[in-house]
Amino acid sequence: MARSAADKSRKQEKSILKLNRKTSSNWFESQVYANLPAIIVEMLMFLNLKNPQHLDHINRAEYRRAINSTLVMGSSGSLEGIPEESCTFKGKFKLKFDLYFRARSNSSNSSRVSLRDVLRSLVDSEDADDGVPQVIALHSYDDDKVADARDELEGLLLSENALIHFEITEEPSCMVRKLWQLEVGLALKDQVWSTQGSECGDSKLLAMGIIVGGEKEAFVKNATHIARRWKSAREADILLAKSGVPVFFCSMFNGLRMDLKELREDNEDKHMAHQKEIQALKENMDGLKENMDGLKETVQTVERKMDEGFSEHQKEIQALKENMDGLKENMDGLKETVQTVERKMDEGFSEHQKEIQALKENMDGLKENMDGLKQTVDGLKQTVQTVERKMDEGFSVCIRALRGVSLY
Repeated sequence: MARSAADKSRKQEKSILKLNRKTSSNWFESQVYANLPAIIVEMLMFLNLKNPQHLDHINRAEYRRAINSTLVMGSSGSLEGIPEESCTFKGKFKLKFDLYFRARSNSSNSSRVSLRDVLRSLVDSEDADDGVPQVIALHSYDDDKVADARDELEGLLLSENALIHFEITEEPSCMVRKLWQLEVGLALKDQVWSTQGSECGDSKLLAMGIIVGGEKEAFVKNATHIARRWKSAREADILLAKSGVPVFFCSMFNGLRMDLKELREDNEDKHMAHQKEIQALKENMDGLKENMDGLKETVQTVERKMDEGFSEHQKEIQALKENMDGLKENMDGLKETVQTVERKMDEGFSEHQKEIQALKENMDGLKENMDGLKQTVDGLKQTVQTVERKMDEGFSVCIRALRGVSLY
């Protein structure tokens, strides 16, 4: 079956859990949940709506003014009214309910569980018979006989699909504001819970109410003030007053309240100790901040000096770069000179090579001449030797001739 547009425009989260397993970030609410019985229920966690058309009747500043004038006026400042504008629902919004559940058929002995059984750990205290009512029923309040309404809780049995909606507040002054949340839950009941179907059947609001902490005297004062004006609320067309749904104010039992007080005092002592630790830590942090500021100043000074030194180094590097550029030019000139000298040396060496070659050729010619001269000398020597021999031979002939010639 296709879902309706209204179904598509809303999104709610329900969880199957035990009443005493519900949790909250609010410590007081968590303590209330912890004191509920382990009955398995279908719990509405939160509700998202895209349009508030189902709240048209109560989503008006005039309506909230009517609630304030009817229930708050005359309370001598002990009750806080509903802000006329801040509770106007516009566009998308999320709703959170403290304790809104439906009884399940598979709950253990759910047909014999009464609303008093659900709230027993909260409303049945040792001092409940001191004449001060622990539970006040708005729908049946009799000013001539202010009776404790716990017996009425006993008569409300958690039959299958019965709806229970209670809000929780630690402050009696917020009771009217919590009634406003009950108004919202009542206006959206058919949008939140299925009203028919084979699985869940009809869902009917069995009871609504507020679980209140704080001082019992303040609770009784504010609860009776609202109860006395509940008939006027019906005449003022207040939805919750004219709905016929039983509405209860339940005071937290004294034992739990004392435990809460002791725990709060213990928490206050721990808070004071933590405050001292935080103060010491803050002083240490202030000292650390001063040290960090000093360190920051030192770092800034070092950075400034480094910048100044870096600037000087930059100048030195620039001068060195210029010197290197000049040296490079000189090296280029020297290289060119060397290349010129090498070229000229190569040219001069070539000329010398030619001269040496010519000299070598001359030496070779001279050698040949010397060889020729040597041969000539050798020939001349032989000639001389021949002449000498012949002269020697001629001289010998002459001598012999002379020896044969007489002087006379």
